[in-house]
Amino acid sequence: MTPVDAAVYAQVATAVFPHARLRHARPLAGGISAQMVALDVALPDGRSRRLVVRQASTAAAEYRLLRQLQPLPVAAPVPLALDLSGALLPTPYLVLDYVAG
Repeated sequence: MTPVDAAVYAQVATAVFPHARLRHARPLAGGISAQMVALDVALPDGRSRRLVVRQASTAAAEYRLLRQLQPLPVAAPVPLALDLSGALLPTPYLVLDYVAG
């Protein structure tokens, strides 16, 4: 696993939730086709949120598919953001709600 640049992931978190604060970022094992990082984020209203940043060349297609699955009765993470710009991370990425398991 590659090390995590907390400053970059703090910017990712605030891009999704303005004024949020990154508490912790850690790489997730097991992603063969994608690099994944779990984020623990403190929201301005005091709540916490767990997110996953999934970097993959297929991020746009994955984002669209997950959006289409949301109204259906299937267990799928909620897609929160998609970034294809390469401004923060070198590969396209999507941000998802964390799903345990």
